[in-house]
Amino acid sequence: MERKVCFITGSGSGNGRAMAARMAELGYDVILHHSGRDPESAEEARKAVEKYGARCEILVENLYEDGAAERLFKKFRAVSDRLDVFINNAGKTVGGEIMDMTEEKFDYVSHVNWKAAYFCVKEAGLFMREKSIKGNIIIISSNHHLVNFGRASAYATMKEALVRYTKYAALEFATYGIRVNCIAPGDIDHEYRELTYKDSAAARTPLGRVVPSSELADIAEFLASPTSASITGNTLDVDAGFRLQNYDHDRYKFGGKYYAREAGIEIKSLEDYNKAVEIVTARNNEKGSENPMERKVCFITGSGSGNGRGMALRMAELGYDIAVHHSGRDPEMAEETKTEIEAKGVRCEVFAENLYEDGSAKRLFDQFREKFDRLDVFINNSGRTVGGEIMDMTEEKF
Repeated sequence: MERKVCFITGSGSGNGRAMAARMAELGYDVILHHSGRDPESAEEARKAVEKYGARCEILVENLYEDGAAERLFKKFRAVSDRLDVFINNAGKTVGGEIMDMTEEKFDYVSHVNWKAAYFCVKEAGLFMREKSIKGNIIIISSNHHLVNFGRASAYATMKEALVRYTKYAALEFATYGIRVNCIAPGDIDHEYRELTYKDSAAARTPLGRVVPSSELADIAEFLASPTSASITGNTLDVDAGFRLQNYDHDRYKFGGKYYAREAGIEIKSLEDYNKAVEIVTARNNEKGSENPMERKVCFITGSGSGNGRGMALRMAELGYDIAVHHSGRDPEMAEETKTEIEAKGVRCEVFAENLYEDGSAKRLFDQFREKFDRLDVFINNSGRTVGGEIMDMTEEKF
């Protein structure tokens, strides 16, 4: 008759609060979490839980910081000796076009929406395994993983990562009887804080409605229940059909800021966007014809060896001047690549930069700008294969 426990990150408000209240209504004791920015809202969430006679604890941790997941679960272990349902709900919506993105903003989006989620799920799995609890883990993603909304490249990429991660976690944790599933909602109407653009949001969906937070709680209840005992590794998209549509009417939002600036016109419609594209394209074509004999340039990261080297040689055969990049670990190999490229009769420059370090992309392109004044083809080839099961993953390796 020991009471089951549900732990929900980002549950001081919004979707997390609705799910917390539902789990309390179902008889779970509930552990709430918030970042510390709004303690009053978290106390309101506690009241919503305790009115069902459930025990409730509130944990505070800023998930943007390194080591946050481990610290949060250390606090959890101090207040609970079991965990039956863990819902990773914490997240932040941060927009911005790719060409305007900074590393600081990217790190913020990545830490909260992806890194913290990865390690919180890991810690939840470790706890359930330690206690021999065949529990449930629910990851909250977003319909951004399917829909290319404007100015959302970083956020949407992290939400897509959560969908993929759900499958890996489900596969690895199945050995311990732990199920892992994902919910990807669209616009949510919180009953206690009405969505300010509810009518316009509803009008954009095939079903003509936004999703009440109570329905999100319904789905969490279902995934945590014995009724879904055979369901694991799945993502339920809950957005009133929004993801099913075509989005030509929103196309002008993508790159709109760039074209507005370059064309010198204000973009308020698809027609404005198309006009701006025509202006910029015509001007670029005119620029491109100013010196037809100017050699084109191809820049390939991770091209000192392997696949990158092969592509660099092929582009050299096609007449491109080549910018080679390597991490600095094997300069001799990079020089051999340069020799082979120059034997094709083209120019070659070699740049060394460790892309693991913060600010490395800007430093690398600063080097490139010193040597070249044009770029026709860029191939992002650098990468590292690092393995490891979720429960053994460290933040350093991540």
